[in-house]
Amino acid sequence: MRLILAIQEKINLTDVNNIRILLVKNAFTKDLTIRLASSSITLTCSYCDKKVTGDAVKKKFDDKDYFFCCTTCQGEFEKKYTKLLIKV
Repeated sequence: MRLILAIQEKINLTDVNNIRILLVKNAFTKDLTIRLASSSITLTCSYCDKKVTGDAVKKKFDDKDYFFCCTTCQGEFEKKYTKLLIKV
């Protein structure tokens, strides 16, 4: 993402009406459930900031792992993340 923004800053965009950037890293996506076996491990949901009390849902965006308390939070996070990518 930083690379795209750096390129955009170097290009003269005065005559450009529309830019569309699509990042496709994996055609196959699968959400993984992480079982927390130890009570010493705590995770916070990347969307709602609540403590994950049961199994965590893991999703990777731009090579970074994010953890969610449920698939609903994961889906809402993905919607926001996708909208931010489209605006750039």
